[in-house]
Amino acid sequence: MNPWVILASLFCLGAIVFQDFRSRSIWIGWFPILLTLGFLCTGFATGWFLPWRAWGASLAFIILEISIVTLYLRWRTGSWNWKGKLGLGDLLFWLCILPYSGFTFYIGFHLASLIFGLLGHIISTSITKQFSNKIALAGWQALLFSIILVYLMFNPNMRHLLYFA
Repeated sequence: MNPWVILASLFCLGAIVFQDFRSRSIWIGWFPILLTLGFLCTGFATGWFLPWRAWGASLAFIILEISIVTLYLRWRTGSWNWKGKLGLGDLLFWLCILPYSGFTFYIGFHLASLIFGLLGHIISTSITKQFSNKIALAGWQALLFSIILVYLMFNPNMRHLLYFA
């Protein structure tokens, strides 16, 4: 595990958290940087044996999830319009963290981060009394992923949860 790649990933994740919480928009340039860092992180951890099959399964999960939600929205609203439902930054974040993990971890993280984002939004709006029906999902997910990366940096015996080493 290359500490410089992890630190660069944490910087990028921190920028996503800051921008999403502050303005509900994220600079699009963070996503290719995060994707590249994910490939580097996994490459250094596995000796450049990149697990394409696991990434393909994770990508298929995202496509299946988006398809089901799209069909549900069509059924409920009668429209194919995603506006105000899920931001492009949220979807790009899901794609950009794919290289960091295997399929099992990705599914677990995805579900846990959705719950973490919902609970974080509920708690933060109840504390600040600034109610909003829009959740900074990519920000909350980036915050949770940062916490996991920091934990794994200091607990090398747990790195198998994230990397393929």
